[in-house]
Parts: sequence; C-alpha cells; structure tokens
Amino acid sequence: MSSAGPAVRGEFGMLLLVIFGLLCCPLAASCADDNVQGDRAVPIGIGYARVAYGRNLSNVHIVPDENGHRSIPACVAFTENGTLVGHEHPDTTICNPRALLGRQWSDPEVQAFIKDLPYEVSSSKEGKPVFKIGLGGEIRTVTPEKVTSLLIRELKLMAEASMGGNRTVTEALIAVPKYFTDEQRDGMKEAGRLAGVEVLRTPNEPVAISVAYEEQQFPDERTIIVVDMGNTLDVSVLRFEDGYYEILATSRHDGVGAKALNQHLTSFLAEEWKVRTGSDLAAKASKMRELTLETTKAITALSADGLDAMDLISAGDDFVRTLLKHKFDEIVEEFSTEIVNSIRRNLREAELDFTTSDEVILAGSLGQIPKVGDQCRDLESARTRQTSLKEYRGEGVVIGAARIGALMFFDDDSMCTPYIPEFSPFDLGIGQRVLAGHNKVIGEIEIPVELAPASFVRVEVLFQVGLDQRLHVCESPSKAFCDWPNWETGHDSLELSREVEARFDLESYITALGERISDHMTWGVEDVNKEVRRIFERKWRELVVNRGIRELKDIEKVEEMKQFFSRLTEPYFGEFEYEVIHKVGGKTWIHHEEL
Repeated sequence: MSSAGPAVRGEFGMLLLVIFGLLCCPLAASCADDNVQGDRAVPIGIGYARVAYGRNLSNVHIVPDENGHRSIPACVAFTENGTLVGHEHPDTTICNPRALLGRQWSDPEVQAFIKDLPYEVSSSKEGKPVFKIGLGGEIRTVTPEKVTSLLIRELKLMAEASMGGNRTVTEALIAVPKYFTDEQRDGMKEAGRLAGVEVLRTPNEPVAISVAYEEQQFPDERTIIVVDMGNTLDVSVLRFEDGYYEILATSRHDGVGAKALNQHLTSFLAEEWKVRTGSDLAAKASKMRELTLETTKAITALSADGLDAMDLISAGDDFVRTLLKHKFDEIVEEFSTEIVNSIRRNLREAELDFTTSDEVILAGSLGQIPKVGDQCRDLESARTRQTSLKEYRGEGVVIGAARIGALMFFDDDSMCTPYIPEFSPFDLGIGQRVLAGHNKVIGEIEIPVELAPASFVRVEVLFQVGLDQRLHVCESPSKAFCDWPNWETGHDSLELSREVEARFDLESYITALGERISDHMTWGVEDVNKEVRRIFERKWRELVVNRGIRELKDIEKVEEMKQFFSRLTEPYFGEFEYEVIHKVGGKTWIHHEEL
C-alpha cells in the first residue's frame, strides 16, 4: 500500500513529525517554507511531551525546550493570567487529557478513570466528559480535545523555533496507543485541528517503537516483543514480514506502569510519614499532588546507575525524607515480576515462545530501572537491546514516529516502504477475549445460514480495512473477495455495547428465574402455578432456546421484556439478586482492562 505525501505549500515542502500522548502518543506534521527544504518530527507523550525532526531514518533530532529539556510534562495549568503548558499547579493542572479523547461520559472506563483525579470532571450537554476548573471564583469547563490541542500547539511552536526561519507546521502524524478506537483517534485529530495542524495518520505506538530500534534497512522477517513501560504496561508481539507490520498479540495493564509505581510509592511515603509524625498528607489533595511530583523525580533519579539515595522535600517543607535505593528496589520487585509474566502471557497468546522471538525492546521510564532490565534479560533466549534503550531513555515512540514520517515522505533510499497499520490489532469476529462481555462490540451483521448437516455448513465472513482506514465487513459464502462491503463501522459502538449488555442481563435474569421455577424447594420459594409456568416456559424457549433474544434491537425493548418476566413471577419470587453471565468465546483467559 502506498502513501501519498503531504500537500506542498510554496516552492518546497517541509514535514514535521509530532508525537503527543498522555501516556506516550506521537505526532508527525509538515511545515511549509518558500526557501528551505527538509522534514521535521515532534512527539508528545502522556506523561511527557517531546518534539523531534529528521530527514531520513538515521538522522532524527529531538528538540529541547528553552531550558534545554528534551521533554516537557504533558500537563496544562490554568491560571487567571492564562494557560501554562508543561507546568504543574496542584489545584488547576490537567494532566493526561488524552485518556478522555473521543469518550462518552457514560462509559464505565471513563467513570473508573476520573474517580481518582484531583480535579473535577463532569458531563457536557453532548454527553462527553469535560474538565471543570475554578478560576477567580468562577467555574470554567474545557474539553479534553482543547487541553490536548494546547499541548500539541506548544510542541508545534517548539519545533518551529528549532527549525528557524519562517517555517510553519501545518500537518501532523500522531502515534496513539494500539487500543485506541476510531472515536479516540478522531478526538486526537480534532485536537490537532484546534492546534492548527491536520493530523494525517495515527499509527500504533508499538509499531513506532519497533521502527525506532531497527537498523537503517528493515530485515526481511522479524518477531519483536515490545514492552512499553510508560504510565501503563503495554506488551505487544509484532511480526515484520514482506514489508508489513502485524501485531500478533497485545495487552495493557493499568496496575503495573510508572503511574501505578508512582502511586504505590507515594502512598507508602505518606503512610510512613503519618506514622512517624502524625501528619496526614493524604488529607489534602494539593499536598499529595506535590508529593507525587517529588516521587516522580525520585523514580527517575533512582533508576539511574550510581545513585544510592534521593532526598524528597515537598508540601511546603512539611515533608522531608530520604529514599534509599535498596528500599526503592524492593518496591520495584513486584512490578518487574509482573512485567515478565505479561511478556510470557502475550507470547502464549501469539502461539510463540522465546526461541522464535528475535528481539525484546524495552521502552518507557520503567525500562531504565536496572532491576526491570535484569529480569527481562533473563528471558531465556530472547535478546534485549538494553544499551540502545538506555540511550534513548523512553524516547522510542518519538523517534519511531519521526522515522515513520521519513519513510512515508522523504526516504528515497529505501527499496520499499513498510506498511504501517493504523487500526486496532485485536481479533475481529468472535473477539480476542474469553468472555463476550470483555470484548468491545463495534457492530452487528446478520448472516443467513441455510439448513444443512452440521458438518457441511460453511459461511465465510470477510473483514477488510480499506484505504480509508475503516473496517468493512461482508458475508461471502462462495467467493474469496467481496465486491463491496455489506456493512461498515459507525460511531455508535458504545450504544451497541449497552444493547448487548442489556441482552446479557435479560438472559441471565430469565435463566435465574428458570432455576427457581424448576427447583423451588432448593431456593425456598413457593411453587409456581401451572399457567404461569406454561407462559414462562413458552417465552423462555422463544427467547433463549431459539435465540429470539437477538431480535431485541434496542435497550427499551429489552427492559420491557424484563419487566414482563418480573410482573409474571413477582408474586412468587419478588426481587432477588442474580449473576450476569457473559457467554464464552475467544481464545485467551486473560482479563484485559483496555476494552
């Protein structure tokens, strides 16, 4: 698949790759100038934002800010005098807005995410999450897209200043987490638009990391394990073959990243301080925020070789503590063990073992901790490029995105440009998770099946991702390819997921009722009269046995049917608790949190 280059404004074109993320998301953009020809790249991460540019695979430059830092905090502080990008203010700072891009307020994942935030998040009129900021006695609301756009704009200005001259960033390529949905990717594109750049593509972060650590020319075949230890732990198994990157298996673990380590260490220090002094830092959010910032610095410092202790001073000198290296290593131990276990699980899911993997790439801040690197180096025959990763210190996504941009638009020396997929790598159809409830429903398509002996029934369903990066699905019983899809994904997947959950609930409720009706003595309820039993069995057979429940296409109809069963059996059972059972399907027994 070939990729068209960006539109050229003026005599020469200029490409700037920008990477943005609240966990670590990359972006590439183009800039136009009448006198200079070149290319640039800027990365922005969830914890930190970075900007880079490069003209080919081997020449990538990460832009420092005005203070010489190669990254800035991916945070925006709101003050009465304006916004401060990359600055922390305990009460009015928004960090990691990327997590809420393109999301619905009613999404359970959104509710779980905002629960521990030190600032308020509410719902807009459109049902989207918005941040609430108190300034000068007034409450302002700001969208995740707007906060994200301020970060992108800051990187854009940094890149333009580094390039010099009269160059302006106009287009961008932003790498996003592999599990990002179409809605989230569209949210990132909207943030870019608000920042004044057009987001051309949104490749997956594991692919960007892999591209960052490859040689000048890509190998013919390669199996790569990418362990991205940023705010969360993301493990992916990739296969590069015939110029194509394929993600064989992937998982995310929210409880094992730098964010979890920071929270664990902060809670440990606050509790220890309370025991020693009686002062409860956790009682005031601003003091805990300051302590969290100090803990982040300590993790970075103690991850380096040669440092045995780190002094932490925060909360207006209310907290003074020296954290020793050996205590830090003890706390890290459980995290490094879980990282190794996650690598093993993903290899099993991809039906591979360590002898068939060519490389293990550690990226992110936790990859720099010696104990984590030591355990990963012990992964049987897998080879870890620890030296290269230490040199980049978590900048793999940024460098990879810049190299992808160079491959797409500027690298004329490459014999061929590898295909970089921009869609979610999870299995389609039956789903990758063992329980249907743990998969994400993105659409439905009805397929007619003719009556035939069980061993002779064969239906082919084709899933195609077109040049528009949208999923198309068609039923093709007799030919290898569809002329045109019968169905394509829309943006109502959350509503569809609610419908599926409602049907799961109804079927579980009917099943629980059936158990009580058929064995009323065990359940300690009255025997049901014959007429009620007959009506129940008829509806049970219609909905459950004959799968008529799938014809209930909206939540209102499902609720109406549940109310029917409730009125029918309430004189005997009343209200009771029951377990919602999700049907079994898929191929892995691991519960993943990202879907």
